[in-house]
Amino acid sequence: MQHPLPIISLLSLLVLAVISPTLGYAKGRPLWALLPVGGVNVSAETAQGLLTLLQQELRQRRLRWVGVGVIPTADCDDLCMAAIGRRADARRLIRLEVGRLGGTYVLRLTLYDVAKGARQGSWQEVLKGLGDEQVQPALLRMINGFAPPPPIAKGKPWYKRWWVWAAAAGVVTASTALVVTLTPSDDPDYTLVPP
Repeated sequence: MQHPLPIISLLSLLVLAVISPTLGYAKGRPLWALLPVGGVNVSAETAQGLLTLLQQELRQRRLRWVGVGVIPTADCDDLCMAAIGRRADARRLIRLEVGRLGGTYVLRLTLYDVAKGARQGSWQEVLKGLGDEQVQPALLRMINGFAPPPPIAKGKPWYKRWWVWAAAAGVVTASTALVVTLTPSDDPDYTLVPP
């Protein structure tokens, strides 16, 4: 008779593999493609500072992103943007444009849905008479428009923690192995001697 313990262990792992995706462990977050900042009459330091802030905010919101080295031309429409996003294997594409004329800044943040090949949303702010230091808070307000900050972590419920399901699988495996091991077999090698 073949010992069933390896089969039981494999079945327990299979059950755990089926249950864990429903609990959210295997769910991937959408991948966001991030275009370089397009700027007109803006210093390279300001453009790089805005890009760095955008990257930090996406990371803080736990959004996976990838940088795209392509600078789209002025006539690049929604389908062209979607093609850039597909090349980056992303689900969403973010384009940040900033321009300055005298003391007035214009910020535009556009979000594209790559699968639909369409613009999902666009946020724009005009900042009059402000310096470079006021551009970053405006960008933060726009980021909150499409990716609100994560809620304060309350912690997962006990039944959604990985160790609960690992312990449950271990208990099921151990109890099944114990029952199978202690169950008398029909082997003729064993004889019961009455007292």
